[in-house]
This record gives sequence, C-alpha cells and structure tokens, in this order.
Amino acid sequence: PRGAVTSGDDTRQLEAGSEPPDWRGLLDLLEERTGKKYDDLWRAWVVRHDEAHLLDLRAGARTKYRAVVSRAGEWQLPPVVRQSMRAWQFQGATDLLDAANGALDDRAAVTAAAAAAELGVPRALEAAFESNAGFAAAATEADAELMAIDIYRQARDSRPADPGIVEQVGLLWATPDADFALAAEAFAIGDLRASVEASTAARVVWQNAAYVGQGRLMTSLAAVLVALVMVWLFVSWVRGLRTRRVMRRRRAMARPIARGRP
Repeated sequence: PRGAVTSGDDTRQLEAGSEPPDWRGLLDLLEERTGKKYDDLWRAWVVRHDEAHLLDLRAGARTKYRAVVSRAGEWQLPPVVRQSMRAWQFQGATDLLDAANGALDDRAAVTAAAAAAELGVPRALEAAFESNAGFAAAATEADAELMAIDIYRQARDSRPADPGIVEQVGLLWATPDADFALAAEAFAIGDLRASVEASTAARVVWQNAAYVGQGRLMTSLAAVLVALVMVWLFVSWVRGLRTRRVMRRRRAMARPIARGRP
C-alpha cells in the first residue's frame, strides 16, 4: 500500500493502490511506517534535479494537511483529499484543503449559532463534509442550517415574555409552544424543512396574538351588545304587551259603567 499523511498520533490511512509504489510512494510508505523523515535523503540520492520541486510541494501540502486534519478533529477528510495526497497531486490537494478549511469555518458558525439558540447540532453537515459530494455540498448544508437557526431564533424572540389579557385571549386554542418544541427536535435530527415550518407556525401565532385577541374581544363585545339589544327589545315587547292588555281590561271595565249612568 501507499503511505499515509500523519499528524501526531492521528494517522489517516490512504487508500491502497493496486500498482507497486514508485519512489514517491516508497517515500510515503517509509515515513508512515517509521514516523521519521526521509525527504532529505531522497533529495540527495533518489530524486532527479528536475523533480526536486515535488519534494517542496509535498512538504507544503503535508503541512497544510496535518493542520486541517487537526482542526477537523473527529471529522474525517473525504477520500478525494487523501487520494490527491497519495497521487502527489499537491495543487489539487491544496485547493481541496482550502475548501475543507472553509467548510470547517462553516461548522464553527453553525456550532456557535446553534449553541446561542440552545439547539442540538445535526450530523448532516459532518456527513456532507466527509463525502465525495464536494465541499460545496457542505457549504450548502451549512447555509441551510444557519437559515433554520435564524428562523428558530426569530420565533423565540417573538414569544411574549408576559402576555397581557388581550394576548392571552389571542393564544386560546393555539399551540405555539408545541410547534416551537417540534422545531428544536426536527433541527436536531436534521429535518430542516420541518424545523422551519414549525418555527414559522409558532412565530406567526405569537406575533399575531395581540391582533387575534383584539379581534376576538371585539367580536365578543359585539355579540354581547347584540344580545343586550335583543334582551331590551324582548323586554320592551313584553312590557308593551302587558300595557296593551291592561288598557284593554280598563276599556272593558269602563263600558258597563258607562251604560249604567242616567
């Protein structure tokens, strides 16, 4: 097999090649197995003058590789990076390592934003980073996660700290707390769409609580006024009916008296 690039105690094995190693693969193999450097020996006795620059490119790429591996921690660099290093395609490897550093910057941004929002970080970004889909896929995932976190934060900030009577009326029969909890759970498992939908649902209810409560109170007040008017009309009708009955009785009693007069 070809060699691996090492960083302290963290040795990342490169993919095995089917062909025998040339002087480049042999150098990698020896340094991997022994933990010692042989590039000076190779420069003096093995490498031709027109190939000596490859050792300089190798040294720079391996230094950057170790730094990125150390920064990545438990995250594994995708196979394409290790393949580029193994094949001594150092320009391509350097470009990939720069992209990996950018993805790790995204990881730091997502981690910080999630911590501030008290959210668990999903594994989707790690999976994208370690795949051969390209670091652009990891950047896209990071952007989506940051957007979901921002929408979750907006929902949190719209939650009334001390809802008044109007807001309490507006929140009747609504479940924004359940939606907000669902948003956090969905984000933690990487279901960003469900998280955004739940956060949005909670935010809309909280933001419109006062308006909805005011509308409900106005509707209730109107209903009470209509009921009072109906009661007043009914009472008036009953009183009028009684008055008419009394008047009829009085007229009926007055007729016999009038007939009995001389």
